[in-house]
Amino acid sequence: MLKGLKVLELEGLAPTVFAGMMLADYGAEITIISRPGTPTLDNLMNRGKTNLSLDLKNQEDFEKLLKLIP
Repeated sequence: MLKGLKVLELEGLAPTVFAGMMLADYGAEITIISRPGTPTLDNLMNRGKTNLSLDLKNQEDFEKLLKLIP
């Protein structure tokens, strides 16, 4: 149903993770932006998502995030 929809999920509170899980279950492409060294894909609610580890305090990583936003 949601094929073609791309969502950036900034790692954080449980409602965000749950909403991302629901969107992924319906076919959206979810990319989790997590802090370096944080294990996120072990969580059941992260099924069907890809993980990108970025340190948003680092200017180069922050620019990578901005390039993902159309």
